[in-house]
Amino acid sequence: MAKQEVDREDILRESTALVNRVELAVSGRSEGDHIVFGFRKCGSLAVYFGAEPVYQFNANHALRRAYDQGYLLKAVDYLLVCMRRERQDGALQLRSTSWDAEKTREFVGQVRQDMSQLAEAIAADEVQVNGFVAAEQQTTAEILITQFCNWCNDHLPDLQVARLPSVSG
Repeated sequence: MAKQEVDREDILRESTALVNRVELAVSGRSEGDHIVFGFRKCGSLAVYFGAEPVYQFNANHALRRAYDQGYLLKAVDYLLVCMRRERQDGALQLRSTSWDAEKTREFVGQVRQDMSQLAEAIAADEVQVNGFVAAEQQTTAEILITQFCNWCNDHLPDLQVARLPSVSG
């Protein structure tokens, strides 16, 4: 969890595991509240809606991890486990709560909604590209945005939670 504690304001520059990534400003969002999405070499997607929420998917297009409302959520046996830090007797403790199928399903619905709204904003031309990084010189922000929208169209309707929180699935 410690790696994710850093301020995510410069994720475009710092998230080098996402070899292809784009930063967008979306009409109606707060100034400075940008969205960054990117793909790893294996094709897995991560989406940062400002500092939170953050959704990370594995190479099989399943939700593997998320950060929302100060909590880390990770996939364990196709359900989500909510992890939070608490101070107890001066020590930092990590507390985990396993979510049942219903609560997991509700969260996956929220992921679908957030991602669909972003894809709809893109389709409505309500976004501005603030910057992008591509592994190959011929890759453009437009190509990456199309890849993101295709990912949403192909995988959001049947979005599942991964068995494990790893990138490989």
